[in-house]
Amino acid sequence: KYSGDARFWSTYPPSHKHFKPLYKPPAPGSPYHTEGGLMSRLELVDALLCFVYALWCQDTGHNRCSHTNWTTIGSFLSWCKQKWQQENAHGVREKAFVGLIHMIEAFIHQRKVQYAVMGHIERDINELVKPLPKPEDLAKAARLNISNPSSQRTPPGMLPSPASTMTAPSTNSTPTNPSSGTPNGTPGPSSHVQPPAPSPQLPAPVLPPSVPVTLEASVPQPLIWELKDVIEGQNAASYCMGVAQQYLSLPIIREHFPRSFGRMVYSGLTAQDEYEPDMEDDEGELFWPGQCVTGEGLGWVCLMGRGMVKEFGKDVGYEGATEIIPKPDTNERRPL
Repeated sequence: KYSGDARFWSTYPPSHKHFKPLYKPPAPGSPYHTEGGLMSRLELVDALLCFVYALWCQDTGHNRCSHTNWTTIGSFLSWCKQKWQQENAHGVREKAFVGLIHMIEAFIHQRKVQYAVMGHIERDINELVKPLPKPEDLAKAARLNISNPSSQRTPPGMLPSPASTMTAPSTNSTPTNPSSGTPNGTPGPSSHVQPPAPSPQLPAPVLPPSVPVTLEASVPQPLIWELKDVIEGQNAASYCMGVAQQYLSLPIIREHFPRSFGRMVYSGLTAQDEYEPDMEDDEGELFWPGQCVTGEGLGWVCLMGRGMVKEFGKDVGYEGATEIIPKPDTNERRPL
């Protein structure tokens, strides 16, 4: 980390306020002299991969996800990502490292989210919803209240009046002769018609008491903050993975990192074999990390990224740890 920062500051013009010359500058004409900015960024991403892999090893050894440990890497990861984005990486090969850094960040976020949910959040939520009615019961109660807004018992309908059963003249009968009571024309029997009695009204159905369709549950405040962290972490993982897929994919690795591609494609390892490869092995088998939804795969991301750094570094003259700038001792006095 120090070497990447120191080398980056030395690439500024001498008149720049952030310029800091190196105690032992690289030889003129060497890749570290002509491509100092690129070398500094490679050192930064190389250091990031080593730090993340070390934290992942600690987690794997204890079968856990230490939220505190992963928080410590956030500032350096952001600094490394910022340097690669600000310098406008040239070409697909350099932009692939922008995707790699975003992939690392996505896997870290998703790992914390997955272990938080499996650890206690799922159990706590299940305890909270135990006394609550199921969603289908609430929907049924809502439909019942909409169709029958009144929860009171409706009194039965009144029986028909006896007067309604009495005979009445038909308004549609043929006019009669006042003297004989027979119709005009052909004589016949009386045309008084008795209308049918109306059927008695049935009692209205008795509705059950109104069922509340909205319920409230008391949620502990610490759980609310943890749920907020989970939601933000999930959104961050989704965003970072979306950016990573723009710059880093299997077709890109196949074309621009053929050696790393062969180590992944012709591999007999599985997703659960992250502990098998050696971080310093340039010939060992690798595995494409895939998606981060399981919370695992961060080890594969680091192993793949280290292979990409070494493969790209051979083409541009990057020497890795051989050419790093050691951090000076605080008690050491250096000549001006």
